[in-house]
Amino acid sequence: MVRKNRLFISVTLLLVLLLIYYFQVGSLLQTQNSNGDSCLHYYEALESGWSNRFYSVNQESLAPGKDVVQLVTRINIFSRCLQQTGNRDIQLLRDIEKRLFPYLNFRGLETNEIDFWPTHTRWNGEVYHASVLEFGSRNGHFVRSRPIKYNSALSFWENWLQTATQAGSRGIVISASDVQLDETLRLLKVLRFIKNNFPIEIVYNGDLSQDTIKSLVKCARNQDAPEYPAQEIWFLNVHSVLSPGYSDKFLTYSNKWLALIFSSFEIPILLDSDTVPFVSIDMFYKLEEFQRTGALFFKDRIISDDLFEPSQVEILKEVIYGCIGLNLTDESILHDRIINHIKDPTVVQVLENMLIKRYKHHLESGLVILDKGRHLFSMLTSLALQFSPIAEYFHGDKEWFWLGALLSNNPFTFYPVDASNIGKLGSVISKETTGEFYQICSVQLSHTDKDGSLLWLNGGLNVCKKASWGYDYEHNQRLAANFQDTEELRKYYQSPVQLEGIIMPDADISGWVKSGECFLFNYCTLFKEGQYGKVIKFTGTEKRRFSQIVSVWNEQIS
Repeated sequence: MVRKNRLFISVTLLLVLLLIYYFQVGSLLQTQNSNGDSCLHYYEALESGWSNRFYSVNQESLAPGKDVVQLVTRINIFSRCLQQTGNRDIQLLRDIEKRLFPYLNFRGLETNEIDFWPTHTRWNGEVYHASVLEFGSRNGHFVRSRPIKYNSALSFWENWLQTATQAGSRGIVISASDVQLDETLRLLKVLRFIKNNFPIEIVYNGDLSQDTIKSLVKCARNQDAPEYPAQEIWFLNVHSVLSPGYSDKFLTYSNKWLALIFSSFEIPILLDSDTVPFVSIDMFYKLEEFQRTGALFFKDRIISDDLFEPSQVEILKEVIYGCIGLNLTDESILHDRIINHIKDPTVVQVLENMLIKRYKHHLESGLVILDKGRHLFSMLTSLALQFSPIAEYFHGDKEWFWLGALLSNNPFTFYPVDASNIGKLGSVISKETTGEFYQICSVQLSHTDKDGSLLWLNGGLNVCKKASWGYDYEHNQRLAANFQDTEELRKYYQSPVQLEGIIMPDADISGWVKSGECFLFNYCTLFKEGQYGKVIKFTGTEKRRFSQIVSVWNEQIS
């Protein structure tokens, strides 16, 4: 009875929020020309002194679903209010922004605008402050800079897109600090090898030393191999944009939001430092799924032994219903309701994996393609979710990318090919099996095109990306039996990978299994001909090209 009462109260609160949204906001948007600022006055009807309390890590909440719905609804309404024309109550607009986005340094913007804007530093040492960078659309070369002309009649985010960002600009964005130096250097070497001509921007939060910057510039620009083009590399320090009370909250994964949102490009491709592309960057921009939606994500491993608690799934259902009106309470018709509400089959699959199978891992964030002109507020919602009462439900930043777009009711999609395991293709001998039987064990997560060709992988190109040989040797009996000492294991871990093939496992029969190596980052997958899984064997030509990239990535860093 208590549970039913709680459920009734939760549903009632959600219905109230939906009524506010549809009747107060929906009708206001239809009459926007006659009353341009009325939409903003929705916030005046909220409780006195309202604020968002959710931008603090690990915050406990007695009603996490309600709190998240409230937060996302406020951001959604604000983004729709900005679509209105007519006169605006600018002071009210400013007050709302400060409460919705407390991590922004609004005080700095108001008292010293010049010092507020981030600083761009080009590879040659040129510094551009409070400036918009412009790049050539064909060759990615730097063309010019121009001063940011802040329009006080617009919101901060309208200013960011319309006056502080070059329209239609494209480029690679990498979130890095001194800790990721080695991996970032190796990524730059691969980008040169594949003849990348898009500008590259390293975004950091005041945590990149001058020595690190010099090393990155040297790697990107040196003429040791003139056949590989020098890269147009920039460094963007966003520390001044962040409120002093929030700057140090953006740690590890959270820095990706800063890189994506504050990058100079309107349409960036976000790369992890240990991501390795095997095709031209331009190919990702040409993918039909991205051109159709403006937000393309790639799938993660399907991990069937790391599941949500049933109570967490109920909270997620509550959040989805409260934000987009998708009622998920009746288990018997859950599938029908999802496919009737969500038209994209890849998103339907992901939602069912989360809500029915209780899987936690869905999106691999090593490479993300996003049109901020269409999806800025989706990312602002994702950022808020990263610090919300349900932040601990997922691992790191990954799932907030797609959940931010879903709860903002913006179109997005996943690339319709499952993630795969890539590495040395080992034959398995079995008396009970006829036909081919293979296993791959690796830390690398790969992504292939629809024709089976390799697009990119995450995890670098060493056998193990973690300095865990001491721990693993001590805690894994098999490794202790196969290697003479930790030094021999270290040499093995730091050796180049062998890329011979790919296995896409059938997670319902034989899925991803941790091997116990590489601090539990190594996964094994199986393929049995005619029974389960899919195997792709690389051709001789493919192996030779891939081995070149492996060699480039593993070259000694000078």
